[in-house]
Amino acid sequence: MSVGMQFREENRARWIGVRPGHEGSQILLAASKANGSQTIYTVPAGKIFMLCHAGLLALPVATGNAQLRIYDDAAVLTAYLLSSETLGGGTEHSATHDSYWPPMELSEGWYITVYSNAAGVTAYGYIHGWEENEA
Repeated sequence: MSVGMQFREENRARWIGVRPGHEGSQILLAASKANGSQTIYTVPAGKIFMLCHAGLLALPVATGNAQLRIYDDAAVLTAYLLSSETLGGGTEHSATHDSYWPPMELSEGWYITVYSNAAGVTAYGYIHGWEENEA
């Protein structure tokens, strides 16, 4: 390799998760809910959100399921990101996660919720990505 060629960027330990090679702000959020729905994140006006990773953990006391859901700006359920079923009665938990590459793009007003269908099932969800200005 010649002296003038560079194939690596400077190492930056402050990079956590999404590499800052974009004009946006990194988003890493979490929420939990038992028996209902809790919004984790809503895309602000004039922004788009690039979802790279999501995770879901369900802690069972009862039989039921937990989900991460995407809704559009008209509050219409658009997608189930992740779903996890619990059998209850024990200390076992159910966990799942997924990465999206290329990232999943959500428009302004869209939002992500964590959902549980039973009082005895607590759903813990997290998302990771970045938001940037709409083009």
